[in-house]
Amino acid sequence: MRRTLERDLARRYQSWQAFSDDLVATASGDMPRPRQGVFETEQFDTLRTLSFFRAFGDVELWEVLRFGEYAVP
Repeated sequence: MRRTLERDLARRYQSWQAFSDDLVATASGDMPRPRQGVFETEQFDTLRTLSFFRAFGDVELWEVLRFGEYAVP
């Protein structure tokens, strides 16, 4: 369902039918659901401990989290 928010129009749903098919699949349990991740505050605290991000202000660090992708091993 992330395709509904894609910035790149080519990656968004190309028809209402495709969107509704995925919506039905999600509701019926046929589509995998995103796994539970780490809370954003925990991600922020983790980044704060890394030397690379020490000079970043809070606002800048939140922007990194907003635009980045946090990978959980």
